[in-house]
Amino acid sequence: MGISRALPGRWVFLGIVVAAVTACATGTGEPSFETEAPTARPGSPIAVPTPLPTAADGSTPAPSPTPVSSPGDPIVPIPTPTVTHDAPSALPTLEPLPTYSPSVSGGSDQQDGSDPPPSGAQNPWSFVSDRQCGDGPLFSSFPMDLDVVPNLSPLGAVNPPGHTFPTSHMYFAVPVIWGEVGEGPFGDGQIFPPTPVYAVADGQLSSLSISTVTTSLSGEVVSYTEYGFDLAVCEGIRVRYGHVGPVSDRILESVEGLEGFNCNAYSTGDFAVDGCTYAPFLDLAAGEQVGFNSGRAAALDIGVFDTITQTIDFLHPELVGEEATGSLCLLDQYSPEQSAELAALLGNGELLRTANPICGVLNFDLPGTLRGNWFNDVSTFSNEDLNIAFVYDQVIPDQPIISIGFVPGIDSAAHMFTPEDEGRVNLRFAEVAAGDGVYCYENLRDRFDRVHPDKHLLVEIPEPGRLLVQAAVGASCGEGPWQLDADATEFLR
Repeated sequence: MGISRALPGRWVFLGIVVAAVTACATGTGEPSFETEAPTARPGSPIAVPTPLPTAADGSTPAPSPTPVSSPGDPIVPIPTPTVTHDAPSALPTLEPLPTYSPSVSGGSDQQDGSDPPPSGAQNPWSFVSDRQCGDGPLFSSFPMDLDVVPNLSPLGAVNPPGHTFPTSHMYFAVPVIWGEVGEGPFGDGQIFPPTPVYAVADGQLSSLSISTVTTSLSGEVVSYTEYGFDLAVCEGIRVRYGHVGPVSDRILESVEGLEGFNCNAYSTGDFAVDGCTYAPFLDLAAGEQVGFNSGRAAALDIGVFDTITQTIDFLHPELVGEEATGSLCLLDQYSPEQSAELAALLGNGELLRTANPICGVLNFDLPGTLRGNWFNDVSTFSNEDLNIAFVYDQVIPDQPIISIGFVPGIDSAAHMFTPEDEGRVNLRFAEVAAGDGVYCYENLRDRFDRVHPDKHLLVEIPEPGRLLVQAAVGASCGEGPWQLDADATEFLR
């Protein structure tokens, strides 16, 4: 569905009825998962899973991130509808994001070093709470009433072009009312009524982003206001909320008279965004209502990260931001009892994630192979619309996904296929090596299990760190060998 980088704080909004839970996974080698198939939600035809095992401290293990091989063909989830786009034939025009300033402490969210907070104001990006985290659970309240939450999608959901790479925040799916076709923010009849949103812990509202978003995703041009904010809990621990609106009167009053900063206007995917950030440093209490979901997205965005500790080792940490490099597992921040409540919703609405790491995976990068994130430009922190990723489903860890932000001639979408263990057609990503010629991916299908009618994908890694990709006519690869021509798109890492 539509995505927009709707807040200056680097949120990329994902309009799908999923929710993501973060995982702390490190390393760039060949990691492994438990070989465990997804399990059906209670009430579905497949058996209900056993309760999530939890350590005494409520944590879940976080081995290095890599998909597993499991017996049989991968199960394809049945997600909510998504909007497809015509296959692009030329590079889309995108307004550049502000320059990333890595010199700012904790600051991949400080996007423009020339636009700091007003003189004398505390910088929310470098702010470290003087509250000590201690040894107990950090969170005591859920961001939404779990009785109305259909599901939480694990870390790593993709939804190109805005979320071409696995997402570093979670999604609390919101209730849906079905209206007539043409109604709702996506024009498909889905309506998302106001649902209260709460502070997960005591903390300070260190930043509040207010954005005007314009889109024609529903078929008509509309503009609306959305809010996002950071809750500084303790030391460097942050909770980032997105797709909120309206916020509480108390929060709005806290920014009255404050000067906005980090103001910028840009576009991504189907959205144009114009917003500013404020630094109110308002004290919030666990369980305090901070507002409602915006009604413009199918999920509430929640991310947990540490601004002073790198928890995941990406090949290019400077290009993915602190939400990813400092990502923390949401479940680990609660008591074992509350963590188990969240785990019971951890899936896509039909299937539960049961593989470890239970929170999901962000980093699939495996140097010298096809697997992982590839960039259109490695010189600067930019949006994901022009990138590509060869990753795995956040609920079904053996289901490969080619997440295409931009390749001429093929839809910007998450393309799935049935993997093979040998040969040059549909080979698993980790087996495609640099300098080993052209490989082909065929019978690409969308999230509804519909095969792409007329395109397959050719890929080649001529040398480590350089990838060529080209869409070709026909759903199947035909007989190889294949060749790429001068129109192939280059990606780097």
